[in-house]
Amino acid sequence: MKGDMDDLSQYGINLTRLKHVAPPHKWVVENDEWKPLVQSYLACVSFVDHQVGKVLDALDNSPAKDNTLIILYSDHGFHLGEKERWAKRSLWEDSTRVPLIVAGPGVAQGKVCSKPVQLLDVYPTLLELAGLNEDEKLEGNSMATLLKTPDTQWPHMARTSFGPGNYSIRSERYRYIHYNDGSEEFYDHADDAHEWKNQIGNPELAALIEEHRAFKPETFHPVLGTDSTGHKAYKASEAAKKQTSSFDSLDWKRPVDSPVFTTTHGNNHDSVLFVDPELEYPYHMIVSHTPEAAHLWRAKKFSWSSADWELVSDQYIIGKHYEYDDGVKVDGTYYLYEEGIVYTFSGPLEEASGKWKAAGTFPFKQCDDIGIYYEDGVFHMFGEHGDFPHGPDGTSLAHFSSTTGLGDWKLVNAKAVDPNPDGGHKYGVGDATIEKIGAEYYIYCDRESKGSPYKVVAWKSKDINQPFEYVGKAITPRSDEVDDWDNHRIQDPDIAYIPELGRYVITANMMDRDGNPGGDFPTMKGNTTRVIGVFYHGDVQADPDKEPSK
Repeated sequence: MKGDMDDLSQYGINLTRLKHVAPPHKWVVENDEWKPLVQSYLACVSFVDHQVGKVLDALDNSPAKDNTLIILYSDHGFHLGEKERWAKRSLWEDSTRVPLIVAGPGVAQGKVCSKPVQLLDVYPTLLELAGLNEDEKLEGNSMATLLKTPDTQWPHMARTSFGPGNYSIRSERYRYIHYNDGSEEFYDHADDAHEWKNQIGNPELAALIEEHRAFKPETFHPVLGTDSTGHKAYKASEAAKKQTSSFDSLDWKRPVDSPVFTTTHGNNHDSVLFVDPELEYPYHMIVSHTPEAAHLWRAKKFSWSSADWELVSDQYIIGKHYEYDDGVKVDGTYYLYEEGIVYTFSGPLEEASGKWKAAGTFPFKQCDDIGIYYEDGVFHMFGEHGDFPHGPDGTSLAHFSSTTGLGDWKLVNAKAVDPNPDGGHKYGVGDATIEKIGAEYYIYCDRESKGSPYKVVAWKSKDINQPFEYVGKAITPRSDEVDDWDNHRIQDPDIAYIPELGRYVITANMMDRDGNPGGDFPTMKGNTTRVIGVFYHGDVQADPDKEPSK
């Protein structure tokens, strides 16, 4: 269902999407593979059913026919597109629920039992039915009474875990899920069998939720040191949690010293980084260049260096603009913003050159050089507002919102980011980028002052609709004495989360005055040149399969 994942925590999404080998849901839909995959699954079930039939036929023809207990079960369920997933290893119903069929002496025939039981209950059941002594070390509960009387009282719930701290509790009617970051889910199967609506915040269900919380597992086994996709997924989600929970908004490192997203033309700026783990190439970057064309880069594996990226096109046509402010991808559609025009495209970015549609507008005279953020059906735009007398930036960042992203923009706050709360025009701000990290929203933007080069500064707020407070300088240029690519100014940041690394990155313009690399560009003064660099948060880890450095 569209929007099904909107009420889930990022940790819960990460746990089931990071480091998995199953085909991404987007690929399944775009390549019309849903029906064939379901057919394949049903064919597998039919084949297994046939083989089980052979075993039962052999039993019926044996002396053990009347004194054999048969228990048929599987080790896990499987998603067939539910929760945008095509695999096992989740804490939702389709992955944790398995068939359990019991037949034999003393078992009620033709009955269905709706009580929640676990595979841990199978062995204690066999002990009791075989007349053997109970093993006190076992965690399960004998189902013997349910096999005889399916509607008898059953005080137990079923537990499933996925790494320490991640578990689900299933009662006869409800499912409760707890993740290791503290986030939760709660579903009522009486009217929501597909677990579409997370009701963890429903006050009418508070008492029931507490009942399920009480069944929390007492102990957790550590994740084994194997290289399975399940272990990789858990480690990746934990790395992402660590990055979020201990986020230092000013802890940014410089890019590696290798050529960085440049051409011989010397004017590469205003990057827009798109991250979509479900694509064959998860990373795409549109880099502004000239009014005639932008550049499109892509990568299968994230790298700080452009040497590991592919330049798809240096003649990438969007509109007739010198630069492009920011973009976002929502429900398969790309939105790109510049000078009051909203461009859209649905499909692979590699096929979009010359096909972008001017689909909407925004109030750029009140909100220019914008950053865009999408959440819960609302587009949030932050851009330059007012005239800064010492440069091209605004005296503040204004906040506009829209439900379409194409028009009907409403002013939320003309001074959502105010660099001069005491009045005057000491600082100008512009070129924002927005991200929610943990419980707070962060804005990174340019800040300039008279006689001082551009630098990137950080702001934060617990509520995106409230004013942001200043945090500090995040990325500053090196001095003119440093023979490097960023010895003049840093500007136009774009922040993104990189799942395979479990950390955030910022792409930004780096300008120097010596013309290298890239040579001279006619519209730039003093032999200056601009390239795109990738700044990373925290310590970078060379092998993304390993946990980030402490």
